[in-house]
Amino acid sequence: GLSAPPETGPLPLCINEFMPDNDSSWRDDLGAAPDWIELHNPTDATVDLSGWTLSDDEMVPDKASLSGVVEAGGYRFFRADDGLGDDQLPFRLSADGGQVALFAPDGRGQVVTHGVVAADFSVARAVDCCAGDACLGFSYRGTPGYGNAEPAPPGDVALPAGSFWEVLAWPAVPAA
Repeated sequence: GLSAPPETGPLPLCINEFMPDNDSSWRDDLGAAPDWIELHNPTDATVDLSGWTLSDDEMVPDKASLSGVVEAGGYRFFRADDGLGDDQLPFRLSADGGQVALFAPDGRGQVVTHGVVAADFSVARAVDCCAGDACLGFSYRGTPGYGNAEPAPPGDVALPAGSFWEVLAWPAVPAA
């Protein structure tokens, strides 16, 4: 029989950010600091993850079958820690270089190949740039589960320009 060709055009999801050597940027409830991958849905429709897969090797695209949804404009966070839970992947990432690969049910995919990544640095996409290598960069500590925009500066100023302040050091033991 004939089969329909895969869809063309951009995927409705993208690999938005990942951290292959997480030492302290994010910790789970047990205090572990697993590697992680974040997906983003830049569309205005919810994407069902049934049939989607993630892998650390484009030649083995079905290492992890995904479930659940990614809301319109939303993010989905996965721990790459050899686990078997809904938000866990059965593989770890390599800080010495490797791949993160996302595949749609129709076989289309997005593969990000990376070199050495320092501890607690993520490979992150620029805001509103879900395709192409030109929009990939590095972010210290990352933003797991959220957009990659820089946080807004605080509105209140703790010490206005020109203020004077003094640090008082108290001895640990009173002087005799």
